[in-house]
Order: sequence, then structure tokens, then C-alpha cells
Amino acid sequence: MEEDQTPTESAKHVEPLVTHLQSDNPSVQDSVRWQFSKIWDLEEADNLEPAEQRLLTVALFIYCSHLQLENANVKLDMAREAILKALRKWMAPELDKNLKFEKASDNSFGKFVEIEAERFDKFYDWDHFLPETLKTNDKEWTVKMQKCYFCQFYVRFGRSDFMQTACTFDQI
Repeated sequence: MEEDQTPTESAKHVEPLVTHLQSDNPSVQDSVRWQFSKIWDLEEADNLEPAEQRLLTVALFIYCSHLQLENANVKLDMAREAILKALRKWMAPELDKNLKFEKASDNSFGKFVEIEAERFDKFYDWDHFLPETLKTNDKEWTVKMQKCYFCQFYVRFGRSDFMQTACTFDQI
């Protein structure tokens, strides 16, 4: 890696995700860090609210990982799989903790909805997703999003082919 491709301090935001990204090419992770930090700085993301920083971190991780895996000749579907695997591993501690509460409950699905509704409300805020809960009960939880931060992000960056990765992330 050339010296001018050293990630800036802002790469710390993506580090928890990049550590889980697996690739046959060892330079992919460093390239993701570098590209992430450059875009983060251009977006002046340090001035954003923490909730928006988290959205941007996920969006940029997906974006930069796809680009760097593409540069390493990894097909789109294989790249998507590697990125989603990294995102699942990153989220695993929180998901595992929630799963314990769900299993300990008499109504596992009801507990799942209770826990996930709170997490959903924190992450999928009104400003960026326009969420609408259509139905919530012990047997069904239906949510509709009228807007998507990730889709808008990838359209803005000209890579609508990365939207499917974000949509699958939303299902984790």
C-alpha cells in the first residue's frame, strides 16, 4: 500500500466491522479502511449525530467492501455473502444476548417483537426510513419502510447494485 493510502483516524469507526471481513486477498481490509476513511472525512461525518454516524458506518462499510472485493475479482454474490457474514459477526453479541431473553420467555415471538421493536426504533428512525408498524401482536409483526437511507446512499454513489446487501442486512 502506498504511503498516501494510509487510513486516517476516522478508520476507527469501521474497524469493528473490517476485522470480520474475510478475503483471500490480504490487502482488501486495508483498502476498505483507507477508502472508508477518505469518504468519511469528505462527508464530514464526525459532525453528524451518533445515530447517523452508525448508519453511515454500515453504508460505507458495505460500499467500500463491495468495491474492494470487486477490485480483488470477487463476484458480486460472493462479495455480498462475505460482507453479510462480517455484519452478522459484528452484530452477534447483541443478537445472542437478545436470543437468550427470547428463549427464556414463555412467548418467544412476543419477546422477540418487544426486543426488536426497540432496536428497530433506534436504528430505523423516522428521518432516514419513514417506518410504519402495520401490525404488532404475539403472532405477527409487520413493518413497512417508505424510505431507505441505504438505498438513497447507494443511488447517490451510483451503485444501486449494492442495495440488495443493505436490504439483506436489514433482515439480520
